Amino acid sequence: MLALLVLVVLAVLALVAVNAFGAWAVSRRMPRLAGLFLLAAVALVVAAVALAYGLRFAVGILGGGLALTWLASYLNARWVLGRVVARHHAVRALSVVALLALAALAMR
Repeated sequence: MLALLVLVVLAVLALVAVNAFGAWAVSRRMPRLAGLFLLAAVALVVAAVALAYGLRFAVGILGGGLALTWLASYLNARWVLGRVVARHHAVRALSVVALLALAALAMR
C-alpha cells in the first residue's frame, strides 16, 4: 500500500503543477479564474502533505481539491476557450474519481 500511496501523492503533485500553469495562463485575462486554479492547487498541496503523513482527513481535502480542479478546468473551457468538449470533461471527471478512489484505498 505504500507504493500506491506514493503514486497517489505524485499524481496529486502533478495536478498541482497543472493548476499552477492554468493560473499563470489565465492570470491576465481572468484573475478570478486564476484564483480558482490557485485555490485548487493549495488544496491539493495540503492534501498531498496530509496523505504523506497518513492523516485520515486527507481524502476529504483531496476530494475538495480535485472538485475545484475539475471546476476550474471546466470554467476555463467555457469562459476562456469558449468551447466545452463534453467527452474531455467526462474523462477528466472519471480520472479525478479514480484518483480519489485510489487515495481512499491507499489510506486503508
